[in-house]
Order: sequence, then structure tokens, then C-alpha cells
Amino acid sequence: MLWENSTSLELVTNTCHPLTREWFSNHVIHPPFMSVEFPRCGGCTIFFNFEKRERREFTQEDLWGRGDAPVVDFQIGDQWMCEVIHQAKRNIEFDLNVHDHTKFEAINWLCNAFRCEISEVEMGRDYDESVMKWPQLILVNTLKTCQAYCYPDRLVELVEKRQEKNLRTTLESFDFQKPVRTRFFQSIDFDSATVNFSNLKLDELIEVLRDLSQRCRRMHVKTKQLSTQDLETIKTGLNLDDFLNVEAAIQNRIRNVPQEYYARIKTLVSLQDDTVIVFDFWEKKRGIYNYFHMAILQNDPRNV
Repeated sequence: MLWENSTSLELVTNTCHPLTREWFSNHVIHPPFMSVEFPRCGGCTIFFNFEKRERREFTQEDLWGRGDAPVVDFQIGDQWMCEVIHQAKRNIEFDLNVHDHTKFEAINWLCNAFRCEISEVEMGRDYDESVMKWPQLILVNTLKTCQAYCYPDRLVELVEKRQEKNLRTTLESFDFQKPVRTRFFQSIDFDSATVNFSNLKLDELIEVLRDLSQRCRRMHVKTKQLSTQDLETIKTGLNLDDFLNVEAAIQNRIRNVPQEYYARIKTLVSLQDDTVIVFDFWEKKRGIYNYFHMAILQNDPRNV
């Protein structure tokens, strides 16, 4: 009843007022699912999802002078926050003073007020460094990133700490120029990546590719210098075919680079039912390769 009959402003007021705070927290229905999204630098949105009830949203944005909307000052712990409140009925928008700690204190306050835990965190492509330092990222059950191109060292450290707690991390796409340990990939799900495997021995590289070629759509990989014989070993280890040995229809789907590059590329192919896995090894100098591109083609060649 409280969620249906209270505006968002009333919910905030009741959780802040010393005479109603404890009663409210004890009697309000605890949201079964709480998630936080950081779609851009500075701001975030908190979602409360209910069964058979309308979802509630609390949006935080940096306070840069948002007009003549009502201003509310309230205290969280020993910190005071000045907030401009919009959309006071079903959802609420906080325009916060620009402090790294402010948004996280507000999130913790909501958790305490409604006695719920964060179930999911999702980060957009422009998250700031303060988000990476938030301890909750290590503990949340589901952590997703849109494009993990910022702060790669911190991201690797975060994934490894979550791995210690048997928690997986979803990285839609990422770019790691430095070598990372292969165990890093055991606890992540991803779609595409740029990675550095120059620290791997040939047998280790084959083992990693055997796993990752079944789990992602595209990879750009830097390796140690590979000889023509090394490529033959990879071909055997991954059960690949030479490009020229596959049928013409498959060849036409695979070739998506200009003609002048053909001589510099060694293409190996894996045919698995309705899937074609393509490895393009780029020649650094005659007989030496240190970079390749892997792509998975389904029915439509535009998926490459």
C-alpha cells in the first residue's frame, strides 16, 4: 500500500524524518530486486522492481543549476545533501552536488531505508573512476559493463576479486593492451574483445583459443611471434582447415578485406554445423605472424 499510495517525494520524506524513519523502514514492502545503472559520468539510476507492482526509479544527476525546481536539504549520516527534486509523483530525480562519495552514500541510504540489497549493477561506456572504486562492485551478484575500455587495470583487479567470491562478470566488449592471466577469462562473459596473448606459450594459446572461440563473437589478438610451423600446430590443435580448401560459397562469406591484403593474411577456418569460425593471421614480415583476428559467422555474413 505504501508504494502504491505514496509519491516518491513522500517516500523520501518518510525515510528521512526522525519520527517516521524506523516505522517506515519496518512496514514498507522490501523491494525483491534492486539494480543500479551508471549510464554516463556523474549520474546513476536506481531501480526498485516488484512482483505485480509498478517499478520505481530514483535518478541522480550532477547539480549544475537546474532551474527553479524545489530544493531539499537532508542529512545522510554526517553528510548534508542539497537536492533539486523533479517528478515527485511516481519517480524522483536527484540533482546532487558534485562529490564522488555523494551518489554512493545516497545509494547506501536507499538500501538501508528500504532494507534491501543491490542485485545488479550495470555500467555504461562513460563511467568514471569513482565507480570502479565502489566496494559494492565486488559483492553484487550481477555486474555488467557496456564497453569496458576505461581503467583496464582496475577492471582486471575487480574481476579477479569477484572471481575469488565465485561471481561472474559480463563485459560486452573490452580492450586490454597489456597481457592478462588466462584465469581472468574463466569468470567473464563477453561478446568481443581486443586482448594481448603475447605472454602465452604456443600450447597455452591453443588451449585458450579452444575455449574462447566457443564463447564470443569476435576477437583481435596480439601474440608472440609465430612462425609458419606454429600456425600449422595451431591448425592441427584446433582442427582448422586452410581457406583454399573450403567451398567457394564459404570463401565468399569470409573474404571481407581488400584484395591487396590477401598476400599478408593466412586464413584458417573451422566449420561447425551452421557456424564458421575464421582466423585471419596477419604477417608482420615474411613467415612471421604476431596478430590475428577471429570472427564467428552464423547464417548471415553481415554478422562478421
